[in-house]
Amino acid sequence: MSSSRTTHLLQEPWFRAMMTKRQPRGLWQTVLWRSMHLPGAAGRSAARKLRRSLKRMIERDFLDLAKSLPPNSLCVDLGANIGTITDILLDHGHRVIAFEPDPATFKVLAENVGTRAGATLVQAAAGTAEGTATLMRDKEWNPETLYGSEGSSLVETSGRKAEDAVDVRVVDLAAYLRDIDEDIALLKMDIEGGEWDLIPHLDREGSFDRIDHVLVETHEWSDPSREATAAHFREMARTRSHPKFQMDWI
Repeated sequence: MSSSRTTHLLQEPWFRAMMTKRQPRGLWQTVLWRSMHLPGAAGRSAARKLRRSLKRMIERDFLDLAKSLPPNSLCVDLGANIGTITDILLDHGHRVIAFEPDPATFKVLAENVGTRAGATLVQAAAGTAEGTATLMRDKEWNPETLYGSEGSSLVETSGRKAEDAVDVRVVDLAAYLRDIDEDIALLKMDIEGGEWDLIPHLDREGSFDRIDHVLVETHEWSDPSREATAAHFREMARTRSHPKFQMDWI
């Protein structure tokens, strides 16, 4: 993300609301978290530093987790985008099933990791039933650079443009995992609001019983009506001994 774009985001109330959902760790992050709510440049500076600190922390935790998994573990990357996370998991000797519904982004994903040993690419969105759905691109979407591609979603919000929408395949993820008939070491879920329906679906179908680690970015900051659902997810993550949930993915 460019510095100019970051500065713009820090002026948006929804961005500050998103940051308040992340849990600060340690004295420095706690100070930044409190300072973020100051008016003007001081608050924007604190928010920018806090986001960077949280992102570095989560990246370190993810790398530690990737290293700790048994060799040749099976992982699933939902919302793989151009393959950054898939690539890291492959580098650590794991197998990865990467889901990416957007045809333009999937093309780059295939170019980046499609020929790598252990990579299985699925051009589809992960959902609760087989079918098709409309994928809406972010309002900042640029088909030449793929800028804004991480914001594409099946969930309509004010930040997405219907005129750039494309119909995509949807896979019933619970059924897909059941057909694999193998335990999943790690499931990363960054699907821009699709988690609201997918997590309960996987829970009902018993899919989590065969998954060891689940990394999720929840998007209640873009839809405040989902705050109670997000709180329920976090309580589930806190009280369940298996799988191990990380609900603060960025």
